[in-house]
Amino acid sequence: MKTALSPCRAVTAAEILHYQDKGWVQLRAFIDPEMIATLLAKARAMMGEDGDSNPPYGIDQPYFNAFSAGGYGDPAVRPLFGGIGAAAKALNARKSGAGVRLFNDFFAPKLPAAKKTRNQGNGPTSFHQDFITFAVDRSGGATCWIPLEAYGPEAGTMSFIEGSHKLGILGNYTSYDGKDIRDVWPELNDLPMSDAVDYALGD
Repeated sequence: MKTALSPCRAVTAAEILHYQDKGWVQLRAFIDPEMIATLLAKARAMMGEDGDSNPPYGIDQPYFNAFSAGGYGDPAVRPLFGGIGAAAKALNARKSGAGVRLFNDFFAPKLPAAKKTRNQGNGPTSFHQDFITFAVDRSGGATCWIPLEAYGPEAGTMSFIEGSHKLGILGNYTSYDGKDIRDVWPELNDLPMSDAVDYALGD
């Protein structure tokens, strides 16, 4: 149930089981549409209508054009983090009294591959684990990715190697010398692949 204090609903028992078994979960209608509109307006103000008008952020790689969102310091956005934190705690089965920590929040437009862009972020995205690229000192990291517009597989949405989290930390993708993670860790080829995801606003 969404409240005035949080624009997010609670996660369900089925979602928790899916996350712990598969290593990912899609939370349908998790965030109130008004918050999505607030985030999109903020992103456009900072990065332009094309998602490419921001100054360099310091994360230069082909996957997306990153830029600090600063949402935690924005009174209009900060309530979102309480809902995400509660969901992360439930999904990771943290015990009562234990918490979760916010590492960072940033906008990450995937820029079009068919045109020259000002920033990097218009190249292919290979399979990878997010949290280990952030130079953190523990396992158990999770990324909450929030689409600000609806997209489907025709736009190149994400798919997942299901159960790969049970293999542990597989290393920073920049250490693979351009190889696909499935060549570096052939054990991944024995695991099922999810379909590419359809994202609706609020997922």
